[in-house]
Amino acid sequence: MPLNIKKKETHDAARQLAELTGESLTEAVDRAVHERLDRIKARKALDKEEVWRKVRQIQEDLANAPTHDDRTVQEIMDDMYDEYGLPR
Repeated sequence: MPLNIKKKETHDAARQLAELTGESLTEAVDRAVHERLDRIKARKALDKEEVWRKVRQIQEDLANAPTHDDRTVQEIMDDMYDEYGLPR
């Protein structure tokens, strides 16, 4: 399937890459595209791992946080709302 590169600088760079590596133009472009794709996929995977690491750390911090109010959830709700569910 043909690939038409319309930007002269990009075409020249691809040709230069092919010359420097001893590859055909197709091989040079193919390898460059796949290498970049692999780097981006790896970075996205690391980004996801980092987000989940931070989420787990927050969960751990919250689980270990001191309790400042010994009341149950029901006791707190009873203090906040009357028997009709209206704020006190």
